[in-house]
Amino acid sequence: MDLKTKKVVFKIQTDENGEFISGITVGKNYVCIAENKLYTYHAENFDLTDVKVFSKPYNLDIKLQPIPKKETIEPTAPIILQNIFFNTGSADLLPESSQEIALISNMMSENKNISIQIIGHTDDVGHDADNQLLSEQRAKAVATAIIAKGISPDRIQSIGKGETQPIAENTSDEGRRKNRRTEMLVKIQ
Repeated sequence: MDLKTKKVVFKIQTDENGEFISGITVGKNYVCIAENKLYTYHAENFDLTDVKVFSKPYNLDIKLQPIPKKETIEPTAPIILQNIFFNTGSADLLPESSQEIALISNMMSENKNISIQIIGHTDDVGHDADNQLLSEQRAKAVATAIIAKGISPDRIQSIGKGETQPIAENTSDEGRRKNRRTEMLVKIQ
């Protein structure tokens, strides 16, 4: 899907090995969505807006997580929501986030027995207290957007972790980008 126009670029079903091949045009920002009713969805961001030539194949290995069942005690591992976007220092969701919000609300509508926890994270630039507050505000903004789609607030919790749980070194732009993230934890109610 083109994140700017919200148009589906292509829809494809995998082969018996779970594989597919396709082509996309450079110069745009895309989301690739993998869905199966028995699993949480996966949305992968492909920002090709600054790419002029894309000549090498890109292999994407997606492992979908099963949606928890009643007999499941432990929640799933957190899922990084790769298509939730904010401006720097802001908790205002950007329009490109709407597809991810729709996917979450659809998954919750189809699976009434699950609840989610939205977890906000930041990099280590700035003051600890400011980063903590920003992570809380961003998680709350995502939760509010999901609630606006008709999901009960009783099924959604939002928390911020600030800069306390990095997944990469904060010594490079790429590492800091990875640490500025929003995660979703899916739990049985």
